[in-house]
Amino acid sequence: MGTRRQGEPIWVLHVDDDPDFANMATAFMKREDGSFEIETATSASKGLDLLASSNFDCVVSDYDMPGQTGIEFLEAVRDQYANLPFILFTGKGSEEIASDAISAGVTDYLQKSGSVDQYALLANRIRNATKRAQVERELRRSERRFTAVFEDPQTVIAIMEPDGTLLDVNQTALARVSGEKEDVLGEPFCEEPWWDTARQPVVRKWIERAADGEYVEFEVPHITPDGREWHVSAMIRPVRDDAGNVVSLIASGKDITQRKLREQEVESQNERLNQFATIVSHDLRNPLNVAQGQLELAREECDSTHLNEAASAVSRCQTLIAELLTLARTGEDTDEMKPINLVDVVEMCWRTIQADEATLVTDTNQTLYANRSRLRQLIENLIQNAIEHGGPDVTVRIGNLDEGFYVEDDGPGISEGERAEVFEPGYSTAKDGTGVGLNIVREIVKAHGWEIRATDGSEGGARFEITGVEFAT
Repeated sequence: MGTRRQGEPIWVLHVDDDPDFANMATAFMKREDGSFEIETATSASKGLDLLASSNFDCVVSDYDMPGQTGIEFLEAVRDQYANLPFILFTGKGSEEIASDAISAGVTDYLQKSGSVDQYALLANRIRNATKRAQVERELRRSERRFTAVFEDPQTVIAIMEPDGTLLDVNQTALARVSGEKEDVLGEPFCEEPWWDTARQPVVRKWIERAADGEYVEFEVPHITPDGREWHVSAMIRPVRDDAGNVVSLIASGKDITQRKLREQEVESQNERLNQFATIVSHDLRNPLNVAQGQLELAREECDSTHLNEAASAVSRCQTLIAELLTLARTGEDTDEMKPINLVDVVEMCWRTIQADEATLVTDTNQTLYANRSRLRQLIENLIQNAIEHGGPDVTVRIGNLDEGFYVEDDGPGISEGERAEVFEPGYSTAKDGTGVGLNIVREIVKAHGWEIRATDGSEGGARFEITGVEFAT
């Protein structure tokens, strides 16, 4: 049976080979308690059939019945319904029967009498038995939930006295030190094998702070018995009684080793990439600057369209170097997230870009959390992309989305088959495009934890939707 709600009926199965007595008992018990719903059976076998087809909160059974006695019926019930309350209500009582009933797991034992008061007593016994059974079910359910949480294979958990004495620890934590529970219980938590000698005073301070009512968070590395390092993000939190006193402490933590390794790998990769980009840009810019100077000198000596084409190629190389360096450094400092008014950034970008014939429309008043310099790069690149593909007289519109904002234009748009490719490095349909601008946009979006997709604009042009943005209230 599940948890009974207040006001719900109590379902009782009454088994007695005398149907007249069973009907009379039913009438008296329902008079005593209107919440009773009682079904009767005249034999143990019929009682078992009813138990198999319906849910009951309690069984009441006579002892002396043909086929099976009440004790034999009780044993059969216990085989299938171990926790179902069972009251032996019999006119044939003896110490031997009572002893056998207790051995078989009877919930209660009551002798029949000639008084009608016996039905009030029986009704009370039924209520008490069903209440105890419900409490026991809730307790078992709570214990299962606690065990499921406590033995979570992804979480290390320890329970302590306020002074730091270890009361319990889960198998996940024990596996980290190849220890046995009996070897660590009752000892100071700060002196357990999870902590090296140098860290023990720090752990002791954490315990003292938690015992004073503070939630203490920390990240620490550990060394496993086989010499491997693992990192844990953990907390020691106080548990209080009804009076507000700290009565115990719970330490729990998650293994974040893989996250730490990824962070170290990304940091190392970014450092190498940044160094490489800086060196390459320096080594390329110097000869390009020389080439640009020589072109200026050549223009003074002669006038040739070849010189103009060479100057255009040099300028494009310089632009490409600048964009590649920006791409290499995209994602840096994105942890510096501050509330930024989107219109302010858009208008600043518009003043920077030379677009005298183009039109800007802003349909947004949002303030969002972002890194200002990276957001500015994102907006500038999207506006520049609109001008490159939509022409000098393009209209660029920036507006609100439920979870972000969009930038769209009234240019030729992007075909459905190309929308996934436009963010790839080197992809461009513009004659002088570097194919890096939208790739930079995507990397900035990813660094902020946002998402971007290309779709149709409201006037047929290209539309870029940035979502997953956190707005400031």
